[in-house]
Amino acid sequence: RPEGSKLGYGISGGKGFIWICMPYVNAKEKTVQTSWWGDVEASLEYCRKTVRRVCEQYGGDPGAVLLTGFSRGGFACNFLGLHDDQMADIWLGFVPYSGYDGQISITKESEDREAVHRRFLRLKGRASYVCSEGELAVFLKRDYIESLGTKFPFSYASTGFRNHTDEWVLRDSPTRSFLRNWVAWVLEKRPGTHSIRGRVTDQNGAGIARVRIQSGYSHWTYTGPDGTYVLPALSDSERTVDASKDDCSFQPAPYKVTVAGKDLTGIDFRATRREIADRTSQST
Repeated sequence: RPEGSKLGYGISGGKGFIWICMPYVNAKEKTVQTSWWGDVEASLEYCRKTVRRVCEQYGGDPGAVLLTGFSRGGFACNFLGLHDDQMADIWLGFVPYSGYDGQISITKESEDREAVHRRFLRLKGRASYVCSEGELAVFLKRDYIESLGTKFPFSYASTGFRNHTDEWVLRDSPTRSFLRNWVAWVLEKRPGTHSIRGRVTDQNGAGIARVRIQSGYSHWTYTGPDGTYVLPALSDSERTVDASKDDCSFQPAPYKVTVAGKDLTGIDFRATRREIADRTSQST
């Protein structure tokens, strides 16, 4: 159950992060699913909406969202986290502990090797920290992942504790220190992702502040005082980039781009203010 989760607190130390523990949804009974996935689509929808709402309302950085899980949650990092392109687009990095999608056949979905591989490829170069209770378990996961032929950045570690529990992150240990350093590295380097940069100006070339720049469901930022913006942590894909502000319309709308192995610059928007027309309409 969500209230039993400890990984987020142990990884963050309770500082500098917003930690969300989300359930698997049993849509039929309207409760938490305590074994495996429950209603997959309902669980995915709950996750997407929750991450977006928390980032919007509580100041989370949508370009710095990490996904972690223990045991069943370790399998879910890929099975749910990479279930489709929209879900996969949310995450900057992954910490599956004591479970990895496709390594063993636990559900009928994990037996579909083509589907497992499609999910795996949605990592698109982003980093994963794969850990487990013992050296043998870590070796087997590493052997399995390498058999998939990837060159994505993977880190592997044994927790140093034998028990099947996520309480190890509450203790000071070399593995926890390594994991916290890994998180700091991912947040700084953002491996496997790229940024889009540009500027929003009015018809006279002056920058416009506080314009929301968004790409997809889960990535957005705002322009600074001079109208410039940086939209970070985007994995390689064809994307649309849109600009929005209550009193403006923008061209082009939306901007269609392809992120492929490098940052994009010069993705600029020209704004036309709607304020006068709106006041005339209200007066009428």
